[in-house]
Amino acid sequence: MITCCRMLILAALVWSGSGHASGQAPDGNLIASGAPTANELAPITGASALGSAVGFVRLAYPVAIAAKGQDIYIADSGLNRIFRYDRAGQTLQPFAGLQARQDTRLAMGADLSLYVLESLDRRIAHYSRNGTLLRTYADDANLGRPVAFAVDEASGKLWVADGLYNQLVVFNMRGRIAEVVRLPVQTLSIGDMAIGRGIIHVLDTGNGQVLSLSPDGRLVSMIGRDSLKQPVALAADRQGRLYVADMGSHRIHAFAADGQPHLFPVHINAQGGIAIDEGRLYVADPVQARVRVMLIMGGG
Repeated sequence: MITCCRMLILAALVWSGSGHASGQAPDGNLIASGAPTANELAPITGASALGSAVGFVRLAYPVAIAAKGQDIYIADSGLNRIFRYDRAGQTLQPFAGLQARQDTRLAMGADLSLYVLESLDRRIAHYSRNGTLLRTYADDANLGRPVAFAVDEASGKLWVADGLYNQLVVFNMRGRIAEVVRLPVQTLSIGDMAIGRGIIHVLDTGNGQVLSLSPDGRLVSMIGRDSLKQPVALAADRQGRLYVADMGSHRIHAFAADGQPHLFPVHINAQGGIAIDEGRLYVADPVQARVRVMLIMGGG
């Protein structure tokens, strides 16, 4: 019997309307036993603009997201901008004049700084909260095509997935390469990365699975091969749980630290990135030009 402490429960805070029967998703798919109906908080579709000539900015095609505390960074390739959304003031502000592409990826540091994957320059750029460029992470010899990355807040290391050489390049806090880790399994296409409880998770979108690695590069587990159809984005919370946006099933799949799967009964247009912070799961939804927000009991 699955105990309550292992269940991932979405809080029943209603924004959009009525729910569905517990135990089944709207399309009839089974969800975790005992999970209540999944409802949402108000989505982010736009906000009053700071530092812009226009008074209001409406999102057009948000593709990536990072969140910590009151700060939510949104990369909108439709507007070709990266914005910082203030959750308390509900305002949007263009960040450091940075442009956004469909392959832009974002992550935040413990100090509220921002890391940005700049694929054209084959690097990760690190910016302070006020927009100052602090450091860049690049290496022509080992980093041929950076496609995803994750920040290890405990060690300060930056893990970058290379789509050309099927390896992970690890940078120290000074921006120098600490090590190069060859992936123990040949991936078809790396889509995203996340770090939770010291475990490095690599989303292998081509094979429909998540590779979980120890800090020394050993394969700990392979998750989701039997349940994921077309995964596109990944996030991990402090409890070591994984959240995977699956465009194939149009669902958020959650996996407990022991690999136990749960299916959230929330239909999504899962083509953008996801992030989790303070019990809130943020889902970039470029099709509907919004960021969806879900509150998770005991998560984050």
